[in-house]
Amino acid sequence: MKPFPLLLAAILFGIAAPAAQAEPGDICWSQYLDQPRAAIKDCTQVIDKGEWSNDAYKSTIYYLRGVAQLMDAMQRKTKKYDAAFDDLTESIEIETSPNRPRAHYFRGNIHLLRNNKSSAAREFKKALELMPDIEFRSDIELQLKKLGAS
Repeated sequence: MKPFPLLLAAILFGIAAPAAQAEPGDICWSQYLDQPRAAIKDCTQVIDKGEWSNDAYKSTIYYLRGVAQLMDAMQRKTKKYDAAFDDLTESIEIETSPNRPRAHYFRGNIHLLRNNKSSAAREFKKALELMPDIEFRSDIELQLKKLGAS
């Protein structure tokens, strides 16, 4: 039987094709803001595998998991930001990290949540230094102004 008749039969008789299996990392990449707990689990699977095609990929997975952990802590109001901070730091420490500026931005927000204003200002300034046209620029400038560090 050719593929077309099988597809036609599936449509006519409501036979569902098997669902595509999500690859490790799919949820990490796509749901780190919307479904942070699922993203944390998926990012962790990728990290545990330890199969890095390059350092930029490794840095990105740590960055995504860090942001997901921050979003999860904020959504659940746990004030547990250490894991997020650690993953963002790991992302920054990878020499070729394309995520350094954004990781500094999110670390700055963690410092704000902890009421550590001088460290927040330092992180925000570092983000701007590394990427003057960062997409969070207006928020960074606002936060620096509020901190009296603009």
